[in-house]
Order: sequence, then C-alpha cells, then structure tokens
Amino acid sequence: MAVDLIIYAVIAAGLVLWLRSVLGTRHGDERERANPFTPPADETAVKEVLAEIIQDRVSGFSDEAHAALAKIRSMQSGFDLAKFASNARDAFTMIVTAFSTGDRDTLKMLLTPSMYQSFDQALREREKTGETLETEIHNVKKVEVVDAALDGHTASLTLKISASETIVHRDSAGRVIEGDENHVIDMVDLWTFSRDMKSKDPTWYLSATADGEREIHGQTVPYTA
Repeated sequence: MAVDLIIYAVIAAGLVLWLRSVLGTRHGDERERANPFTPPADETAVKEVLAEIIQDRVSGFSDEAHAALAKIRSMQSGFDLAKFASNARDAFTMIVTAFSTGDRDTLKMLLTPSMYQSFDQALREREKTGETLETEIHNVKKVEVVDAALDGHTASLTLKISASETIVHRDSAGRVIEGDENHVIDMVDLWTFSRDMKSKDPTWYLSATADGEREIHGQTVPYTA
C-alpha cells in the first residue's frame, strides 16, 4: 500500500509540472496585467500590436475576432498564438486521455468548473452502467485557431483540432458498443479555451467543446455545443 501511495504521489507531481508547462506559469517578478477596461496609456504599443495582427492575419477570422485577438495580445504581455496552439495540442491529449481513464484530478486542473461538471456527469453515467471507454490518440495532425472573443475580461480562443484516434466503447460485459480497436478514425473537434484576463492565474481552461467532422458518430469527450 505504501508503495502504491508513493507511485501515485510521483505521478500526481508529474501531472502538475506538465500542466504548468502546458498552460503557463506565473512568477513573483512578473508585472500585473492591465485592467481590460482601462485604455492602454501607450498608443504606440497598441499600434504595434495591431500591425502584428495585420501581418499575421489568421485565415477565416472575422473582423471582430481579429479585434478581440489584438486586445488579448495587448492585455497579456508576450502572448504568442503559435505557442498557445502548441500548448493546446498537449492539453487536448491530456484531457482526452484523462476522460477515457476517468482521471478526475487531471480534468479538474484543465477544465472550467462548468465543463468539469459536464465531464464528471458523463463519467458518473459511464461508471453507473459499468461501461468503459478506450481512446488512443495516434497523431494530432493539425491545431488551427479559428475564432477569438473577449466578453468583458474573459478571453476565449476556439481551435479546430484534427487527430487520428482509435476509440472503443464497451459495455459492462466487455462487448463493443461502438468503435473498433483495429480501426483508426479521423476526428475533428472544436475546443474553446478561456481565461480571465484580470486574474493572476495565467492558465487557459477548456470551457466548451463541439463536434467538427468525424467518420463515426462516437465522441471522445462530452460536447457542450
């Protein structure tokens, strides 16, 4: 039993460190973030941010989304969209795996409270019936930022995530309900990550999920839209 506790502690510590590397950390010497309702004092800085957006325009973004992204970048010093997408790729793998295995601790670290409730409810229903979900992500092919929004001081970025996965949903007797362990399918999902820009917490949390395009009707996580 003592050995099991030690192993669990080591795994938990590793997850915390991974989470920090995936979705950001904050140190004591960092500057406080600007109040999003207060116009920046340095107009030159704002123009530089807007120029950067124009030079690196995101394909398919609406004018509103570009404006929101410009504000997000001005409010979070050093924000890099490509780095964000890369970190979201890692978070995607962690969340899908955690939901498949029923790892609630990892889900709590990566989801907003309302999203966690949806995931927890799905896990409870699965546990009640004795069903299991086996998900293996073979390759995350593409992560594309498709929308940005700023509602008050809550920023949201939506990504289109394309991945090759093997999914097997079994009943309590181990019979396959859906999926095939020998069949790799292409999944496309829309995930939204959000962050309170006034908070000192730099973490972006998964706040919404939706179905994109898929080969079968199964899903690896609960959808909220």
